[in-house]
Amino acid sequence: MTVWADCLPENASIVRNAFVSILDDLAEHGATQEELEREVKEYIRNNRDPASLAGYLAYQAEQELVGATLDSPGEALAQLRSITGRDVCDAAAEVSGSLLLVVPDGSPPLGGRFKPYPVNPPDAIEGKAYRTPRKDRNEDNKDDVLVVGDSGVTFQSGETR
Repeated sequence: MTVWADCLPENASIVRNAFVSILDDLAEHGATQEELEREVKEYIRNNRDPASLAGYLAYQAEQELVGATLDSPGEALAQLRSITGRDVCDAAAEVSGSLLLVVPDGSPPLGGRFKPYPVNPPDAIEGKAYRTPRKDRNEDNKDDVLVVGDSGVTFQSGETR
């Protein structure tokens, strides 16, 4: 699950806290019947809007590229209608255990179950290194290296990985 918001820097902590609070509430109580019905109505309204066709086509192309099953709008609507408040509760509880918060620099830490994400991983990934082609190197990217290995991927720029 990915959730994002755009806000002024001075509101970042408020928005972050609201997201976490809502996710925690969903993980504890699930969604109400009113919220589920509102989502169904919104889905139907969006599908009737001709402007949504481009987004739908982009989504279907992405699903095809990753080999996912392609659902028709009718199938997706049936699946959406079948979601219960308990389903939302279970899904929110599952994702809240691995939540990663990305906030602007300088935002105060949230604390509790959240820990700062290490900017520099302790161990370098071993694997094949890729550099910017010589003809495209400049002062900004001359030290950039992408390492792809069996245990992961690392991008390193100078001393930062």
